[in-house]
Amino acid sequence: MSKEQTTVFKGIAILMMLFFHLFGGAGIEQWCEPLLYVGDKPLVSYLARASYPVSFFLIFTGYGLAFTYRQGCLSFSAQWRRVMRLYVLYWVVSVVFASIGTVVNPDRYPGSWLHVVANVTALHCTYNGEAWFLFPYMLLCLSSPWLVRGLMAIRKLHQALLVIAIYAVCFIAVKHLVVLDTFWYPLLLQPFFFVTLFFYFALGVMLYRWIEKRGSAKLFSSVSSETSLAKVSPSKTNLLSLVTCFMLLVLIAVKSCFKVTLADGLYALAVIVLLLQLSWKGGVARVLRQIGKHTAAMWLTHTYFAVYLFPDFFHAPCYPILIFLLLVAVTWLVAFPLERISQFICSYFLPTHKK
Repeated sequence: MSKEQTTVFKGIAILMMLFFHLFGGAGIEQWCEPLLYVGDKPLVSYLARASYPVSFFLIFTGYGLAFTYRQGCLSFSAQWRRVMRLYVLYWVVSVVFASIGTVVNPDRYPGSWLHVVANVTALHCTYNGEAWFLFPYMLLCLSSPWLVRGLMAIRKLHQALLVIAIYAVCFIAVKHLVVLDTFWYPLLLQPFFFVTLFFYFALGVMLYRWIEKRGSAKLFSSVSSETSLAKVSPSKTNLLSLVTCFMLLVLIAVKSCFKVTLADGLYALAVIVLLLQLSWKGGVARVLRQIGKHTAAMWLTHTYFAVYLFPDFFHAPCYPILIFLLLVAVTWLVAFPLERISQFICSYFLPTHKK
C-alpha cells in the first residue's frame, strides 16, 4: 500500500466520517428530507452503518508504522513529535471554535475549569465529542515502538487470536459497564478505548505482514505484481475491477443491514483489501487525494459546524446529498488556515527532526 494509495483511502475514510456523523443518528427526518427509503427508514441511515471510520484510520496507522519499523525509523521521539503536531492542531481548532461557541452557544462553551482541563488534555472532549479517540490514539502512538515490535515478532496465528481475544473481552466489558453519573466517567473508559484502537491498529500491522509476505496486495495471482499487471489484457483487468466493485457493494450492503459493532474492524480490513485491488487514477483519485491530505483538520472541525455551532445553516439545503457536500466543502476549505496556524506554531516548538 503506497503513500498515494493511503492518502486516497484516508480521503474515503474522512468522507465516511462526515457521512456517519450527519446521518448515523435517529430522527434525521426532522431536519432533512431523504429521497430514498428502505421500508420506513431512510436509505442514508442504513448506509451510515457502513461508514464507521475510526477502524479505517487505525488500520492505516498500524500499517504505516509497521512499514516505518521495517525501515528502522520507528522511535518514541518521532512519535512524540507526531502526536504533538496533532495536539497543536487540536488546540488551535479548540481555541477558535470554543471562542465562537462562547457567543453562539454560551451554555456549552467554555464551561468550568474542569471542562477546560478535560478538553485541553482530550481526556474528556466536551467541546467536540467526536474527538474522543485523540487521547487513546496518543497513547497508542507513543507506545507503538514496543507494540509494533511485539506484533512483528510473534507468529501470525497467535497474533490474530491474542488480539481478537483481548478486543472481544474489552468490548463485552464496555457493554456491561455500569454508567456512572460523573463528569470523569469517560476517564474510566480510556483503557477500554485504548484496547479497541489497539485491535484496529494490530489489524493494520497484520495487513502489512500479509502484503510483505506475498509481495503484493493483489488477491489474484495473475495480477500479483505491476509487471504481470501490464501483461493482463484490458478486458480481463476491467472484469476483475467489476468483480471487486461488486464484492464491495455486497460487503457494504451486508454491513448496512446488520449493525454488528464488534465486526467494525474486520469490515474495515476487508474494505481496504478490496480497495487495494482497484486502480486509483484520474479525477476521482485526485479529488480524494486532496481531501485525504486534510483529514485531521476535517475530523476536528466537522461536528463543530454541523452539530454544535451551526446546525441550522448546514441543515438548510434539506436534501442529504446537498447537506453532505456543503459540510465537505466547508471543512476542507477551513482546514487550510487552521493547518497553517498549526504549522507556524510547530515550526517554533517542534523543529523538523534531522537524522
